[in-house]
Amino acid sequence: MSSWNRQKKYIISRSQRSYIEPEEIFFDAKIKQDSISGELVDSRLEVPISFDNFKLLALSISVAGLIMFTYDFYLQYSLGEKFALQAQNNNTRIQSIKAPRGIIYDRNMQPLVTNEPSFDVVAIPKDLPISMEDLDIQIKNLSDTIGVSANELKVVIEGIDRMSITPVILKENLDKNIALLLESKINDFQGIKVEKNAVRDYKDSVMFSHVVGYAAKISNKELRDKSGYLPTDYIGKMGIEHSYEDTLRGENGRYVINLDARHNILIENMEREARIGDGVVLSIDANLQKRAYELLEEAQKNTDLGASLIAMNPRS
Repeated sequence: MSSWNRQKKYIISRSQRSYIEPEEIFFDAKIKQDSISGELVDSRLEVPISFDNFKLLALSISVAGLIMFTYDFYLQYSLGEKFALQAQNNNTRIQSIKAPRGIIYDRNMQPLVTNEPSFDVVAIPKDLPISMEDLDIQIKNLSDTIGVSANELKVVIEGIDRMSITPVILKENLDKNIALLLESKINDFQGIKVEKNAVRDYKDSVMFSHVVGYAAKISNKELRDKSGYLPTDYIGKMGIEHSYEDTLRGENGRYVINLDARHNILIENMEREARIGDGVVLSIDANLQKRAYELLEEAQKNTDLGASLIAMNPRS
């Protein structure tokens, strides 16, 4: 067969068609002419991939895997505790049940200080409305209810960490009637609650203040320096209240509430009851102290000079 005929057998007539079939393209691509003999020979369409390409692919996968492993290790071990705490904060609220402070007595078990009920309005920053418009409306309504200006409330709220679940005081020592009014419509205030507390009532404070001292809300500095306190706790500042703080303070209770994604309550559990602080008994005789004060007060009325009192025989 001549060379022309051998070439001709590969020719496909397209006289009856106006288009080219896909297989014709591949068929032509598979035919090439031998440069020496001039014969038409088949040629492979596939081109072998260089092994260097596989090396590059393997290296890329290895680097990507190492980066992912390193980042996963960083998330698990470096930030794992932080993320776990955030996740817990999202669905768990822990309410502190305040423990009343212990009573201070004289030698005859006569109380020199007692506890009186008190009410504080506090905010849970993370539970406050996210929308600034809703927050402004709530601040206005809360201002009208508790009698604190909206600007004062806004200043306090703007200065707190909005992701925190630590209570922040908005108003302390709230009047009992106002506290009951706020409690009756507390569901209208997102992230706001009334916290029951106890304040100290010092009996005959003028006579015993230099000994008993006093307790007040913990300061920011004390909160940083001491552990186990909340911003709403009281702490001894002077006198016996300060010296016997660890004895008098007691232990707050814990009430745990689990919430769903919509902040609906799922489970409520009293984890720990509040434990009242221990009492302290002094060697002071309250009646004798009062009598001494009365004598000093009477003596000072009759002279421009100061006065002092000496117990000649303290046993009698």
